[in-house]
Amino acid sequence: MKFKKMLSLMAATAIAAGSLAAIAITADAASVDDAKTITADMTYWFDDANANGTTKIEADTVFGEYFYTPSGHTAATNKGKTNVDGVNHLNSLRVKSATQDRFAFKVGGAATITFYTQSHPSRGVDITQSDYKTSLAQQTTGTTTFEYTTDTAQTVYVTAFGGDFFIAGVSVDITNDAPTEPTTAPTDATEAPADPTEAPETTEAPAEPDTLIPVNEAKTWTQADFEIGAYTATVLSSDKTLAINGADGKAISVDKNAIKLGGTGSAAERNVSFIPAADGVVKVTAVNGNASATDRFFAISVDGTETASELINTTNSVELTVAVKANEPVYIYSKKSGVNLISIAYTVGVPELEITTTVDPEKAAAYTKADGYDKDMVVGIVELSVKNGFIGLNSASYEGNAPTEVAGDNAANFSGTALVTIVINNATSTEALEHVIFN
Repeated sequence: MKFKKMLSLMAATAIAAGSLAAIAITADAASVDDAKTITADMTYWFDDANANGTTKIEADTVFGEYFYTPSGHTAATNKGKTNVDGVNHLNSLRVKSATQDRFAFKVGGAATITFYTQSHPSRGVDITQSDYKTSLAQQTTGTTTFEYTTDTAQTVYVTAFGGDFFIAGVSVDITNDAPTEPTTAPTDATEAPADPTEAPETTEAPAEPDTLIPVNEAKTWTQADFEIGAYTATVLSSDKTLAINGADGKAISVDKNAIKLGGTGSAAERNVSFIPAADGVVKVTAVNGNASATDRFFAISVDGTETASELINTTNSVELTVAVKANEPVYIYSKKSGVNLISIAYTVGVPELEITTTVDPEKAAAYTKADGYDKDMVVGIVELSVKNGFIGLNSASYEGNAPTEVAGDNAANFSGTALVTIVINNATSTEALEHVIFN
């Protein structure tokens, strides 16, 4: 018996200031340690460092007191302007790659950092680790601002993805005060001793650590369930039902558009996870995190079994649907670098399958003995419609015998509606079609 998927109606869904400072360039700096730490709100326009886009910033220098560049920066006057509070500023500072036109600066505490930039359909700001290669967060292409949030003091490393990209300035909003030295009031020697009969002060027991709450009803999560920021440890959604599991050097970022997995992960680390309280189905929708990349995949792992998505190209979102079991944690992660999660939808219940079978004797002529078919055969057309999840066409059987062939996309992970041609060898009656089983 051979099964061939002829038509699938499934389709991918298309997706589409503070104070101003003007400081001269300081030469011969050795590292970002020579730059001052930003501890208060400020905005800096790079016009002030490169003479309004006419002077290159040299390599290994500190400019504007707070910014260090190991590579230097090309300047430009023809990359458009950014208007803030009615004032135009040239997009004059070039950022480019891990080896060219990159800079770093330090913030002294939790901060929201806004970059003002040109708009480009395939390029943008890239926040990285200290190697300027490992991406932590990237600007959405086609936008003119990029907001990056850190919840701790951090050195921020800045370059671009996709090629030459130009920035007008950066604004830093410190959301907590820089640490201060502790002070202790002197003891008053004349103070009366404490009343020995007074009850000692009680202290509250430490709060229980946050734990993931199993989900017992249908639910959809998006980036809106988290605070914007880059996470290098586990953080829970606002209702504690979904976890972002970042790690040191393996951050997962959240911005206003997506949960950004940032890099290759696994079921063990750098993933997003939840615990279903009942059998059901999870559907994950994701997009490519880098408009110029052509090798992006993500995966869903359930109890050690991994199912990977199809290739995510640069223009469409990809959906992946997997059955899940009660109390077996579900892990979602990137198989190849930057993947951005748009939504995670969990549905309670098992897949339902509707089958309609018709016979088409004329199709038998298309199947020959040379192709491995018998002269006696039955050809049937089965219309499959799957609700609430998916079935595996590879698990189809005829009187206990596995099929010899299942062709077509998503054969082992089929959902939606499709027409499937069934050829049963050594059969002379259409009653044979009644014995075909799909699981």
